[in-house]
Amino acid sequence: MNTITQHAVVDQSRRTGISGFGASIAALLFSLGMVSIPWEEVAGRQFEDKEVYLERFLELESVIDEKEITSHVDFFLNEALWDVLVRQATHTFDMSVLAVLAVVSFLCLFSFARFLVKRHGMVSLLFLFNPLVIDFAFSQLRLALAMAITMPLFEAKNKKWAIIPVIVACYIHTATILFAGMYLAGWFIARHMAQKRMSPAVIGGVLIGIGFTVALCIGPLRDAILSAIGDRRAEYEMRPATLLYASFWVLLMIVIPLQKLSFYDIDAHILAVAALATFAASTAFGINGVRFIAATYPFIASAIFCLNRTVRPAMIFAFIGYMAVQWYFWLQ
Repeated sequence: MNTITQHAVVDQSRRTGISGFGASIAALLFSLGMVSIPWEEVAGRQFEDKEVYLERFLELESVIDEKEITSHVDFFLNEALWDVLVRQATHTFDMSVLAVLAVVSFLCLFSFARFLVKRHGMVSLLFLFNPLVIDFAFSQLRLALAMAITMPLFEAKNKKWAIIPVIVACYIHTATILFAGMYLAGWFIARHMAQKRMSPAVIGGVLIGIGFTVALCIGPLRDAILSAIGDRRAEYEMRPATLLYASFWVLLMIVIPLQKLSFYDIDAHILAVAALATFAASTAFGINGVRFIAATYPFIASAIFCLNRTVRPAMIFAFIGYMAVQWYFWLQ
């Protein structure tokens, strides 16, 4: 990309963002505040995934003993690092399982908050006050930890060293492969196309194509792929999101390809587009792709802040209204 567009994005970040240290302090305070709130009492229900994890760690033996894991491949396919880390933390630091899971929620929220505040200032924290983020950080704990560990990939200029935490995260949740794969493929293609000064609409279309391909792999082709590699989850199914729930995200996916080329100067926006497309296609295929929105939420929020001036105010107000509806149904 040319120097002018790069400098424009940098100047915008300086006007709205906060320095790395300041962003870390703001993220720290925000995350501590969020973790201190008894969200299950607020929602009037228990978080299902969290209850499954509690049962696993409090009542069942380790996954290594249960599955009799002896090989590196089995350790990877059973995502055993999650089990090992939580159990080791409870013993090493003399912490309860609940406390360890709270630390996981904190790490997820901290990584999300720091990413947004560093680029868009304190006001961006309001976007994180969302039921979707709460469910993700406090219930989908395994993927939440994996995304927190993976965050350097989306921020580091040297992608080579950022691969190390990605590899670690893959042993916690294999879905990390999908997110990292979408991002790296999109990043390489978008950079190559941008250098050739291709239309941002074309770049956006390619990224949407990547997302639809991933949706095919986790939807219609999922059973065949998982069965071929001997994965135990070949019959796993989830309830799809409703069309009403998907409406805003689909609208955003349509608006993004209309942005200027400088929109893609923030690398994480590449993953945001691909994730939105994956969610949209997953909904069309009748499977639940909400986790793709939740896991990439800070990148999608950043993308909204970076829309061009003609559509940004309308999309921000639409998003605020959408969040209000989310809260209404979440509290029912």
